[in-house]
Amino acid sequence: MSGGGRPLKVLLAVTRLELGGAQRVVLDTAARLDRGSFAVGLAWGPGELLDAEAAALPALERFPLPALVREVAPPKDLAALAGLRRTIRSFAPDVVHTHSSKAGILGRLAARLERVPAVVHTVHGFGFTPLQRTPVRWAFRA
Repeated sequence: MSGGGRPLKVLLAVTRLELGGAQRVVLDTAARLDRGSFAVGLAWGPGELLDAEAAALPALERFPLPALVREVAPPKDLAALAGLRRTIRSFAPDVVHTHSSKAGILGRLAARLERVPAVVHTVHGFGFTPLQRTPVRWAFRA
């Protein structure tokens, strides 16, 4: 519970709900957080296999953000950042918990800009590899 006696509001953010470990952690967390203690929201880029599982979770506020995509796409990335900021203003979370590279970068930035009291990122793997073009890899590392 938050200091005001209400459930602590947690916004989970993940780039996409495709099959993967980060996505499994997000959906399991969303499903298992005690609703007496937590109000849970989920922000993600829709269009993947596990969207239906997210839609079936009870007592979950859903914030689909179509501009949130895996690839580096500056116009979409700016739109996703704006969408995350709107989501944060609407849901008013006490905690933003990000997963995956893109949602991690944009979600943490949005949370800081919106002055969310607590921001957590879980690293599930690295979003950059030697197989990527050097400028893309450099941008991710920066």
